[in-house]
Amino acid sequence: MAPWRLLPLLLTLALMLPAALRAQEAGLLVGNARYDLAEPLRRGDAILDARDALRGAGLDLQVLEDADRDSLSTALRQLEQQGRRADGVLVALSGRFVSSRDESYYLPIEAEGASLIDTALSAVPLSAVMGLLSNAPGRAVLVLATDDRGTSSGLGLSPGIGRLDIPQGVTVIRATPTAARDILRDTLARPGAGISAGVEDAGGTVQGFAPGGLSFLPERTSRTISILPAQQGPSGAERDLWEQAQRADSEAGFIEYLMAYPDGAFVDRAEDRLDDIRNDPDRLARRAEDALGLSASERQAIQRDLVLLGYDTRGIDGVFGPGTRGAIRSWQGRDGRTVTGYLDRDQIAALDAQAATRAAELEEESRRRAELRAAAEESYWAETGQGRSIDGLEAFLSRYPDGNFADEARRRLDDMRGAEADRAERQAWETARARDSAAGYADFLDRFPQGRFAETARNRLDQLRGQGAQANSEAEAAEAQLGLTSITRQAIEQRLAAEGLDPGRVDGQFDENTRRAIRRYQAQVSLPQTGYLNQITVVRLLADSVRRVLQ
Repeated sequence: MAPWRLLPLLLTLALMLPAALRAQEAGLLVGNARYDLAEPLRRGDAILDARDALRGAGLDLQVLEDADRDSLSTALRQLEQQGRRADGVLVALSGRFVSSRDESYYLPIEAEGASLIDTALSAVPLSAVMGLLSNAPGRAVLVLATDDRGTSSGLGLSPGIGRLDIPQGVTVIRATPTAARDILRDTLARPGAGISAGVEDAGGTVQGFAPGGLSFLPERTSRTISILPAQQGPSGAERDLWEQAQRADSEAGFIEYLMAYPDGAFVDRAEDRLDDIRNDPDRLARRAEDALGLSASERQAIQRDLVLLGYDTRGIDGVFGPGTRGAIRSWQGRDGRTVTGYLDRDQIAALDAQAATRAAELEEESRRRAELRAAAEESYWAETGQGRSIDGLEAFLSRYPDGNFADEARRRLDDMRGAEADRAERQAWETARARDSAAGYADFLDRFPQGRFAETARNRLDQLRGQGAQANSEAEAAEAQLGLTSITRQAIEQRLAAEGLDPGRVDGQFDENTRRAIRRYQAQVSLPQTGYLNQITVVRLLADSVRRVLQ
């Protein structure tokens, strides 16, 4: 070919060369919605919906969903390497944030701690992220997405994002998760789109480097004089098959696309998604559980079933955190099922049936223990003379302070000693018995240290103090956290009455009769005898009716 005939082609290649060699923009997209200890963030993973638009715009993009500290650190180190040769760098973080006076932190899903030091060791400081972005001034964008409602942990920090010390040349965008998704997809992924206008339209805010007309991706203007035929875009059939694969979001769908179009326009994205799916063995199980749309009460019912079967869910709160997932995995393994930590409808039914069977077994075990205990108490009642002497009554009450004959024993003991007590002492004793508290018995002993009721008062005082003030306070606090309504309390009293434990009037008021009945029940089922309710006591007591009572 004559040299002059090559001139148009050489001009075309020369003009195209800078664009061909231009470094690709690099990005990191992180969507955290579910946290181990912090409050879940609704639609915290919405920004992940922008991944296709960003990759389609040419970004070399890393994507993380519900990321822990290790995966975040690895991704940021990789982004730092990419950023050294990239034209622009984008980081989008959606999830929970906390802040101190001098720093703001992005929380990975396992973030925990009670101090600033603990948080600094587990969370990602935004100053470090902005330092990384400062290596690409003018083309460095940080998107922070949260609803700013804070966390439920005891970190000792303020919820949300605090004041940011933004390096020169770094643009910071703040928005809700869904608004951030729209900004990423409709503004940052569009060449030449103005950042300030796009963010304002979506309801977000811009800080730091934000001159008028700034865009993240420059417009790709054509400057070539081409003698080559124009490259054809994907056919309608290829695009239809690609959209079908995206909707199915399954291994089979993306394989079908790759087999049909091995050199297609969406090959890279199909291969990336295929790798993601294959590297997530529990993905289908998680999607199956998500499709059930379990309500909070249904999740609590599952947690109660697990507790009845002896698995520790770390609470019955309707939140499937690490404790519940671990309990599900343990149950699946013991039941000979595939261990995923996620449930489908058949597994939930099987779990519920097993819990119902176990509840019946526990009730029968409780009945047998109650019979044995009643027989032992009756035998000792006969052995101590059936309350015919003060010594016998005191011996019986020392062993069975909450027994079936305890009330009768106290009445007889009071009658025997009351006949010898003077009127003032008797009135003081009746006041102390009515209060039935450590303070009440201590007051009585201050007035009548040698009185007829002194020994009984000391025994009861020792018993109350022996329970431990701290243990009693903790047990009372655990019951308060249950948030029992008056209707729930009456249901519990009815259940105690049905067990023959004599809780007194069924009125929703937990008096000393109710507390004694609770201690009797706790003794029957080998639980700590505090006289107060906690989750396991309620679950064991109410068994298969617990769902109805606690809701």
